[in-house]
Amino acid sequence: MTLTVADEDNDTNLVGDQTTPVNIPATAGALTAGTAGWNISGGLLSNAAITTAAQNVRVTAAAGEEDVNMTYNFATDVDQAQGTYSDVITYTVTAN
Repeated sequence: MTLTVADEDNDTNLVGDQTTPVNIPATAGALTAGTAGWNISGGLLSNAAITTAAQNVRVTAAAGEEDVNMTYNFATDVDQAQGTYSDVITYTVTAN
């Protein structure tokens, strides 16, 4: 089984719902308070910026159920506008 994750479209930002939003960019590595960024960790990924290309989260030859805990990390800019920020990512499972 291979579990992958990818951004649904070409915009990997967390996009705000404000009139003039300051988006939160996908950022690899450790995030810094006061600097906008978001990434994911879990399985084979550690503080990985989401991309439009599929990234392997888990690859296994074992049959049966497996749990993969994912963490969504984010930091905001010091002037980040209040509101809702969103993006759509897709997890896909395929047989090896």
